[in-house]
Amino acid sequence: MNIGILLGFLAACGWGSAVVFAKVGLRSLPTGAGTLVSLWAGFIFLTITIFCLNQQHDLLDVGVSSLFLMALLGIITYPIGRFCNYTGITYIGVSRATPIVASNPLIATVWAITLGGEKIHFLTGIGTLAIIAGISLILSESLHEKNQPKR
Repeated sequence: MNIGILLGFLAACGWGSAVVFAKVGLRSLPTGAGTLVSLWAGFIFLTITIFCLNQQHDLLDVGVSSLFLMALLGIITYPIGRFCNYTGITYIGVSRATPIVASNPLIATVWAITLGGEKIHFLTGIGTLAIIAGISLILSESLHEKNQPKR
């Protein structure tokens, strides 16, 4: 088996189980506090991992523009994205919020075409339409229910 496929599957397992753990944890913890705890835990784990792999020196060899973009990515993805994800989970549950969050290939495709100058291929277009259809189905079901937090 290709190591990239295995790592991708392990990442999917991690992300998939994380939202269920978040749902359970958020029953007794406000969303902001839950986001902060998860970010700190990740920071501590990653810091230990970087030192165990002896990669701390690599941080000094990175250009300022790369550091800026990665810092911006860290702000958008983790605190803001995780907070919105956790809040969504409390309102519509894991089974509905997760597929909406997982629609990020749609956003990435739009950005890649508009800002990155990439061209869309036929199968990518079909996949993008499938994502839009799936989100539409999830949202139509959610809109028929009362949008109150489900704890």
